Amino acid sequence: MSGDIEHFIDNYTKGLIIDTRSSQVECNGYHTEQERLEALAGYRDQADDVDFATMCYDLGWVEPFDWVEWKETQEAVQLADDPEVLAKATSEQLQKLLTVMIRQDRFVEGSLASHFNSGFIDRIIDRVAVLAKGSGADT
Repeated sequence: MSGDIEHFIDNYTKGLIIDTRSSQVECNGYHTEQERLEALAGYRDQADDVDFATMCYDLGWVEPFDWVEWKETQEAVQLADDPEVLAKATSEQLQKLLTVMIRQDRFVEGSLASHFNSGFIDRIIDRVAVLAKGSGADT
C-alpha cells in the first residue's frame, strides 16, 4: 500500500468531514474518484480498524437511488451472478452493488456478513483495486 493510502486511512480513522447538504464527500481533503477507489481498495489492510459499511457511507460509495428496483434488473443480476461481468464492472456499477448490499443489510440483518463470507465483497474490492490502478476501464 502506498504512503498516500496509509496517510488517507490514518486520517480516515481519525474522522471524516461529510457535507450532507451537497453529498460531497470531504475526507480530510480526499474526495476524488481515484482517492475513493484507492481507499476502498485498501480496505482489507484496515479491516480490523474500520467498519466496512461506515467506510462505504463516508466515502460516498452508498448513494441514494432506487436500489430496490435496480437489484432486480438484468444488469444487477449479471453483476451478482457472473464473476466475468463483475470483473468488468464500472465504478458506478460497483457503487450500486455496494449500496444494495449495505442498504439491504438494514432490513435483512446478516446479509452483508453473508456477502463477506461468500467472497463477493472481496471480488468487488479486487475490481476496485484494478480500477484504482487505472488499468481497468475496459478490461
